[in-house]
Amino acid sequence: MDNRFTQVITSEGIRYPVERGLHCSDVISLARAYGDMISPEGDKEFVIGYDTRLSSASLSEAVSIGLRSGGHHVTHIGLSSTPMMRWYAAEHGYVGAIMITGGGAPIGYNGFKLYRERAIALGRDSGLDEIAASALPPFYSVLTCTPELRYAAPLPDYAAVIRSYSRTFSPIKIALDVGNGVGGLDTSAVFSHLHNVRIWELNFEPDGSFPNRSPDPRHPQALQNLGQCVVTNGCRFGAAFDGDADDLVVVDENGSALEPERLGALLAQFLLDQHPGGAVVHHPDLRPDILASISAAGGRPIAAKNSSTAAIQITMQNEDALFGMNDQGKYFYGDLYGIDNALRTIIELINGLTENEHPLSSIAANLKSGSV
Repeated sequence: MDNRFTQVITSEGIRYPVERGLHCSDVISLARAYGDMISPEGDKEFVIGYDTRLSSASLSEAVSIGLRSGGHHVTHIGLSSTPMMRWYAAEHGYVGAIMITGGGAPIGYNGFKLYRERAIALGRDSGLDEIAASALPPFYSVLTCTPELRYAAPLPDYAAVIRSYSRTFSPIKIALDVGNGVGGLDTSAVFSHLHNVRIWELNFEPDGSFPNRSPDPRHPQALQNLGQCVVTNGCRFGAAFDGDADDLVVVDENGSALEPERLGALLAQFLLDQHPGGAVVHHPDLRPDILASISAAGGRPIAAKNSSTAAIQITMQNEDALFGMNDQGKYFYGDLYGIDNALRTIIELINGLTENEHPLSSIAANLKSGSV
């Protein structure tokens, strides 16, 4: 069945222009249909987070009403990066989670990323079409709208978990550009306790109007200031987040962006040095030279069905994989429920580079040998 939602589904969620987009009743209907798919009998626990976009806080209230109209219980964590929201949902056993975010889309857009148990993403081929097709307002219910709202503040615990992966005390200089998205909150909480890391902070103040660059770090000119900062201050590398801080672009010491696949292979080799023989999940059209570098490092490459977050994460969990990657700047970690996590990626890059005297550009260029 075709409705307003089926026209705005992407491979990772639902995204639409706010000014010409969905009404509040549509959003309530979407959340209700999602809750009904997870558990039509109600009485399940869901978590809701949102990014810095100007409409996100309001949309979170509509999502809450939709879920509670189905008799479910909702915990709000407020302003959050997508990786932190997913970690919290998986860590505390929620049956589902919704992140209100436009990701890297232009300023006038917003949307939703939906997850089931263990924070597994719902994609176009894994439940999202079904939810969209059944989101037909208005919903009338014999269930009582759950009156209680719950709130949680997972940032301190989440930051401690991410910090725990740091295994070096060697000094390093890096530059980070969070693009006025939500990523400055958890990034500051993590690195305020890692005193060996000196950070040049760019655009850390959350601002949903995104005044300094596109929320998509792959957008032309988005990396210009970051690259200049890295070169001027002699940083080992720089990194830029998207609006909800799950996508990542890295530039080397020359300010040049690394290809996502090449960065993924480099991270895989760093991790395989610590965990030999681990499985590495990748999108199905990974280049042969990148595949060869993973195998040469002792990894077991495993192709997912496609490059979506849902497909990579499900394959990660099914294969008990060490690491995963796609071609869009997402890097997944088996010991974080198979969730993609940009902050963890920065930590692993720091770990690897402080153990290697060569510049990042040289290390990345010599991946083919499988030795970094």
